[in-house]
Amino acid sequence: MPKGARGTHAHDLHLTLRFLGPLDPEALARVEGAAESVTGVSPVPLCIDRLGHFPRSTILWAGPSVPGAGLLGLVAGLEEALNARGFVPEARPFRAHITLARKVRRPPPGTWGHPVSWIARELVLAAGQEGQVPRYRLRRSWALTGPFNEPRDPRALRVEAPPGPGPASSED
Repeated sequence: MPKGARGTHAHDLHLTLRFLGPLDPEALARVEGAAESVTGVSPVPLCIDRLGHFPRSTILWAGPSVPGAGLLGLVAGLEEALNARGFVPEARPFRAHITLARKVRRPPPGTWGHPVSWIARELVLAAGQEGQVPRYRLRRSWALTGPFNEPRDPRALRVEAPPGPGPASSED
């Protein structure tokens, strides 16, 4: 860990699909309805194979170099369901990443190393609690229940990335 960096607690590791901010009880119920509407999708395979750094927010992250059709479909479905329930569409493009550490001024030298295959089998609604460790508290979770055939080779999870800047140009 780079000097002065603050590592993410193991229980706080997650891949954010949509940041919502504070929610009143009525908005929380609408979010839960949106999440419920997308849970029939298949579990989402991911190949975590990239280490990145957001210089402005000083975040060190890991993520897929290509998010894959399953993840992009889940994000699009959730966004559509949220929009249908009155939430303002997300203006920023989706950037798949898992925050590993904060207060990282410069990325460490080297590369990610060996890819990590990960299968997301549930959608989770979590709330951040400032000043607590672990920071996130689980509010509710939904199993991704669609049929799933696990690929044998993580490289088979790759799809072509859409044109435009990659995750390295985004901020957390």
